[in-house]
Amino acid sequence: MRLQITYDKAGNIAAAMEIAEEAQQASHALAPGDGQSATIVYVPEEYRYLELFDLCQQLRVDVRSKRPRLLLRDEKGSIAAYGRGVRSYRPSSDERGE
Repeated sequence: MRLQITYDKAGNIAAAMEIAEEAQQASHALAPGDGQSATIVYVPEEYRYLELFDLCQQLRVDVRSKRPRLLLRDEKGSIAAYGRGVRSYRPSSDERGE
């Protein structure tokens, strides 16, 4: 799953739009506001079940890496590195309504 996103200097996602897998590029462009940047990122596999709104609330952009990537927010709202032993909550299939 690919997203086109705009985000602020702290990595908070301001807007997001899913890009169809078969598309070479986004059909529309999100325009970043003042102090924001725009990029295209891949959603880590373990978060692809989330709705777009929830992705924006639970993940942030790692603004320190050379290539933007999505990271899980920790309980305090700061960035916790994705894939480095971070505890994450994944609802059961019953909780997701499956």
